[in-house]
Order: sequence, then C-alpha cells, then structure tokens
Amino acid sequence: MRQLRTVVRSMVTAEGSVVAMDDASIVWKPKIGRQKRVKIEVQASVLLGLIGPRGIIDRVVAGDEYGGVNLISLTTMEVVGESWPDNAKVLEAQGNDDVSSSPSLGSQTEELTDDNLRGDALASE
Repeated sequence: MRQLRTVVRSMVTAEGSVVAMDDASIVWKPKIGRQKRVKIEVQASVLLGLIGPRGIIDRVVAGDEYGGVNLISLTTMEVVGESWPDNAKVLEAQGNDDVSSSPSLGSQTEELTDDNLRGDALASE
C-alpha cells in the first residue's frame, strides 16, 4: 500500500527542489541524479537554503514550530547539525513587539551559528 504524504513546504533552486513533507521527511529532488530523503524529528514549518563556497545552495535549514533547527547537507542528505530550545512552542511576533522581551522566548533564544550546529552534531555522534 502506498503511503500518501502532503507537501507542507517547498523551495526551488537552480539545481533542483527541496520539499518538506507532513511525515517530517525532507526530500531533495535534483535536476540531475536521484531523489534523496532524510527524516527529522518534527515536521518542518520553514525552509532556508544556504549558499556554499561553490556559489550554489548546498545546505538547507529546516525549522519547526517548536524552535528546532536542523541543518541538512544536500549532497549527503544527512542532518549535519541541530539545535533545540527548551520545550517551548515559538509564537508569532505581532506588530512591533520585540520578541526578545517576551518571557516565553527571551530565555529560549540563542545565537545560531555554524559552530553551535557543528557542536550539537558532534556531541550527538
């Protein structure tokens, strides 16, 4: 029996497309080559492509509504880094409100850098 999945987010690049599915999988569909897939912990709510040293998008950041961030390599289709806040759902900022002053988010936010992501990935190995 074929499992039906729904696309929740998508991103088109010059090299192919990245699709986030409702089963928490991220699918890379390159124009040339085979489709690749990786599963993350929680369904993605946002996708962001990162341009690498060759000038093309080679990594994707997939974020979810709980503040989790996964760094995914498109070449290997592996999660190469992740960052999770304490168990707090991220709320949408309204108007000119400063999100950092929100008690539920102010203590949860930290600067997200490649070093942080690499450190989390190394610690989990």
